[in-house]
Amino acid sequence: MTQRIKPAQEDYVKRLTEHHAVMIAAMKTKQTVNPRAVEELRMAIEVIAPYYPAQHTHPATQPGHGGR
Repeated sequence: MTQRIKPAQEDYVKRLTEHHAVMIAAMKTKQTVNPRAVEELRMAIEVIAPYYPAQHTHPATQPGHGGR
């Protein structure tokens, strides 16, 4: 989380709360066989999904940067 959530961000508390909800939902999913827990995890993940673009490029993986 510390790679995506920085205290200097305007919406720091909102993002932190949303990511924390994913962690709690994941924990609950591991503790039960109730399908509702899975649905709550899925919904929590959907909330933070916009913070993680589908295509992400990292400088170390680009040609000429000594990456893979």
